[in-house]
Amino acid sequence: ANLIQSLLSDGFQIGTDASVNTSGVVYDYIVFKASAGFLTVGSYSGNGADNRAITGLGISPDALFIMDGSNQEAVFSTTADEGNAYNFNNGSAGTNHIQSLDGDGFTLGNDNRVNQSGHTYYYIAWNEMAGSMDVGSYSGTGVDNRNITGVGFQAEWLMVQAEGRDTV
Repeated sequence: ANLIQSLLSDGFQIGTDASVNTSGVVYDYIVFKASAGFLTVGSYSGNGADNRAITGLGISPDALFIMDGSNQEAVFSTTADEGNAYNFNNGSAGTNHIQSLDGDGFTLGNDNRVNQSGHTYYYIAWNEMAGSMDVGSYSGTGVDNRNITGVGFQAEWLMVQAEGRDTV
């Protein structure tokens, strides 16, 4: 309640929680706007059922973030490692979270991070779009200054996840 309080027509409103607003601390943020065929946001109520389909997104998501409105950590999945979901501070894959990314939505397991009965969950889903968003994978080599190419555009935000490692 004292974190991100509302989304405004030209920004957002924050409270006084130290996670978002401490005097003298610089906070970085990223904001998105839903766009037909590219990005959609929504919510659903958890029911605890395994193999639960969430449909009606209007896109076939290539990347999906799910955040519990209560106290569970957020998780994400991409088509590069479909069937596995990751949280943002522990690189171990969870297999009963986001089970698949489907033609018009996604399928959930019954893990509390994505489908606890009585909880409200919020999601953001992206569809790959040439020149705007790409999902992929690469094998590490340990070589310094290695270029990963083929994305098709200069990235303005990037997230990398490896099994058993923190998200960066």
